[in-house]
Amino acid sequence: MDKNRLPNNGAVYQVGLGYNFAPNVAAELDLSPNAFKIPGTGASEKLNALLIDVLYVFLPVTSVVRPYALVGGGRMRVRSGFFLRMHAADAVAKKKRRARSPPPHHQEKLVA
Repeated sequence: MDKNRLPNNGAVYQVGLGYNFAPNVAAELDLSPNAFKIPGTGASEKLNALLIDVLYVFLPVTSVVRPYALVGGGRMRVRSGFFLRMHAADAVAKKKRRARSPPPHHQEKLVA
């Protein structure tokens, strides 16, 4: 399924800020503003993500390895010039079809 998506894989970036509330508890706020060209269409797609995460670190700061559990959520906004162009072209085509097609005929039935 994923192989059929329009944008290809590529490098992206994410910027984040974190704060340690306690030795084992932290929070992060991450922003990921990225854009991709859609091959063969001349259009692009913009993906903007905002994420908020809370981390619980299991081992103390002095440990070489510090496994953690992360819980979080976020919002992603996708704006695609390709799909906007498709919608606009579809709306124009529907308008042209309506303009060409004659209005429906109304037939009155007489009731005796």
